[in-house]
Amino acid sequence: EECPLSVLSEILTSQVDLPGLMKVLGNHLYSTPQVALRELVQNAHDSCIRRQLEDPGFDSPCIRVSCDPQRKQLMIDDNGAGLTRQEIVDYLATVGRGYTSKLRQQGGPDNLIGAFGLGFLSAYFVARLVELRTASYQEPETAWHFSSKGSERFQIGASEARPVGTRVQLHLNDDSHDLADRECLLSLLRDYCGLLKIPVWLNDPPINLAVPWRQPDPNPLRQRHAELEFARQFERRFRPLCTIPIRPGDRKSVV
Repeated sequence: EECPLSVLSEILTSQVDLPGLMKVLGNHLYSTPQVALRELVQNAHDSCIRRQLEDPGFDSPCIRVSCDPQRKQLMIDDNGAGLTRQEIVDYLATVGRGYTSKLRQQGGPDNLIGAFGLGFLSAYFVARLVELRTASYQEPETAWHFSSKGSERFQIGASEARPVGTRVQLHLNDDSHDLADRECLLSLLRDYCGLLKIPVWLNDPPINLAVPWRQPDPNPLRQRHAELEFARQFERRFRPLCTIPIRPGDRKSVV
C-alpha cells in the first residue's frame, strides 16, 4: 500500500560537508600528516603503472622527490601517464574517485596501490597551497596547471610545455616544515616507499631497498645474511637474530 506522504515526497541530492570530511580524515584515517608524502608517492607509482599498461614502449618509470628548505616546499615528480584536463576534474578534484579504482575494476595488475581515491586529499593536511603541473601521454603537447589553497576550490589553466608526467608542488604550512628537510625525507621515504619496485630518487642512488626474496641467492648462508640485513633496516631498537620466511600458499603454522 502506497504511503500517503509519497505524494509530497521529492528526490534530493546528498550534500558533503568537505571541511568536516577533511577533519575526519585528518584525525582518524591518517595517523600523522607525514603520511601525505607516502600517499603522493604512491599516486606517482600508480601513474607510472598506468602508463606501462596503456602506453606501449614505455619502460623507464621513475619518481623523484625533492625539497627546498628555504622556501619550505616539497616536490614529487613522476614520468607516469599524466592527466588531461578532464581527468583532473574527474579524478583529482573529485573526492573518492580515482583512476586506480577504475583500473582495478577493469582487472588491473596487483601492484597498483591506491584504492579509495582519497590520497591526494592528504596534501591539504600539510600544505597551504597545492600546485600540480601535468602533461598526459594522450596529449603530450598540452600541459595543465592545477592550484588550490584548500580542498573546496581549485583553478585549472594551461601551463608551459613539459615532459609527460606530473609534478606535485606543496607549499608547506607552518606545522609541516620538516617535510622540506632532506634527512627527514630520506628516513620517511625509506620507511614508506623502500619496497616499491619503481625507482624513487632523492639522492643518488634511489632509496629503494634490496628485497632478498625477489632475487634469492642460491647460497643459503648468503641468503640468510641478506635477509638479516634487510630486517635490520626496519629495526631501530634491537638487532634481529633470525628471520622466518613466510611465502604465499604456505599453510604451515610456526610454533
